[in-house]
Amino acid sequence: MTADDLELIAEDVHNSWMIERELQGWKYGEQYSLEQKLHPSMIPYCELSEKEKQLDRSTAKQVIRSLMRLGYRIEK
Repeated sequence: MTADDLELIAEDVHNSWMIERELQGWKYGEQYSLEQKLHPSMIPYCELSEKEKQLDRSTAKQVIRSLMRLGYRIEK
């Protein structure tokens, strides 16, 4: 798996997270607010800080490791 592949998977992770939050009524807000359902990360992946992108990359890597531990193979 290339770094580009991982980046695409991380972007998909973020997009899936955003879609789920939108379905729950969340939207973008400069400051996080549980009461108002506002979250500063409700933005396109390309606009996230490097720290936030790293969280999505870590999630992607962990899912891939879990699948491999379960015996799945990833092929292109």
